[in-house]
Amino acid sequence: MLSIAAVHASALMPLSGYMRTPRNVKMQDATPLVDALEMTESEEPPPPPAFDVRSLPGITPPLGFWDPAGFCEGASEGKIRFYREVELKHGRVAMLAALGFLVGEQYHPLWGGSIDVPSYIAYQETPLQPFWPAVILLLAVPEVFSVFTFQSPFGGETWAMRTDHEAGDLGFDPLDLKPKSAGELAEMQTKEINNGRAPLPSTESIPTHASLRAPTRRLTPPLSLSCRRFGDDRHGRHGRAGAGVGSQALLTPRARRSI
Repeated sequence: MLSIAAVHASALMPLSGYMRTPRNVKMQDATPLVDALEMTESEEPPPPPAFDVRSLPGITPPLGFWDPAGFCEGASEGKIRFYREVELKHGRVAMLAALGFLVGEQYHPLWGGSIDVPSYIAYQETPLQPFWPAVILLLAVPEVFSVFTFQSPFGGETWAMRTDHEAGDLGFDPLDLKPKSAGELAEMQTKEINNGRAPLPSTESIPTHASLRAPTRRLTPPLSLSCRRFGDDRHGRHGRAGAGVGSQALLTPRARRSI
């Protein structure tokens, strides 16, 4: 029995080397890999840059940032964005109005061209009375949708825009004029704001000047026709002689010679 056990033991001796763990093999430390995974999971996207009113389009030399009334002092981002939305909207309307004052008197094809009056009182013409409710209804459509660009008044700031809303963006660009790069977009926005600021006082001064100059004078009158008509209306009570004097008094010497 002892001899059998010795034989079996001698037979297993060569295999015992394969069961041993080599001394020169070391386990790789997994700590750096675990730390890298934890850092990847814990990392958050960097916060957006802080809002700065001086970075908005429309700040150009020589005035630069010009706020003499201090509307932006202590105002929140939503309130400042509301001011910018108001400025853009009024500027766009003023650009159309200033152009319409001058073009509308020379080219007025509506209603057969019979509306030939100063543009600032054209809305008082009888054929235009049923026209304005349709205009108001048409303008109300985008205004209703603009309500959703405001912050909720329940728990939020009143008269403040959402911070993710881009001022003046109506989602309407059929000619695809909006630039793709941020620099070109800022340049175009600055041009639009500056061109809208210029006619804002003009839309008030043009009708005011015309009404003070003469209640029935056109802004861009044909000299012989409009001035003669104005003289006849103003001096009609003095007869044709008075009308002729009144109309000629409003004409330049060159226009008088052409009558």
